[in-house]
Amino acid sequence: MIWHSKLAARGVCTLEDLAEQGIDDLADIEGLTDEKAGALIMAARNICWFGDEA
Repeated sequence: MIWHSKLAARGVCTLEDLAEQGIDDLADIEGLTDEKAGALIMAARNICWFGDEA
């Protein structure tokens, strides 16, 4: 199972859903480090909340 399947299984299905998460919310996903979780969350926040597509 890959990350997007694990995220979807817990109701994180959109970038907005991901942007609303905290690192602790994703801590138990196997293979997803705190650093990677933080980077994914911040990327989603930049796109959803700040309009940064880069």
